[in-house]
Amino acid sequence: MEDAEKVFDEMYQRDVIVWNLMIRGFCKRGDDDMGLCLFTQMRKWSVVSWNIMISCLAQSLQDSEALGLFHDMLDWGFKPDEATVVTVLPICARSGSVDVGKWIHSYEDNNLFCGLLGLELGAGGRGTGATPLVFVPEFLPPRN
Repeated sequence: MEDAEKVFDEMYQRDVIVWNLMIRGFCKRGDDDMGLCLFTQMRKWSVVSWNIMISCLAQSLQDSEALGLFHDMLDWGFKPDEATVVTVLPICARSGSVDVGKWIHSYEDNNLFCGLLGLELGAGGRGTGATPLVFVPEFLPPRN
């Protein structure tokens, strides 16, 4: 990582891919603070940039920070993709953030991820218990 950091520091122009690789590299070695520092220095983000940083925070069990970054992502006008959904759902399950999980369910057009939401939130055992959080994808045929 030290060699990559040296090359990065000497680069005149850095595109979003290079920034993303550096952020991921620091996070993979456990330096989430440096990854977040680089993320905040970026002039231009992509959805991949947001996903990398949210995922790194989630893997370090920094759920509130990851959800905060997810909200920032939305505030900056970035639309969650499938990778975002798959990353944020386990955070919702662990932290009991049913409201965020329900928002994702209402947002996501792909019903496959709605099914995953029910599994994730249900597996986390954090639901209110008033309503089962199981969503059946509409594209599956009914069971006999």
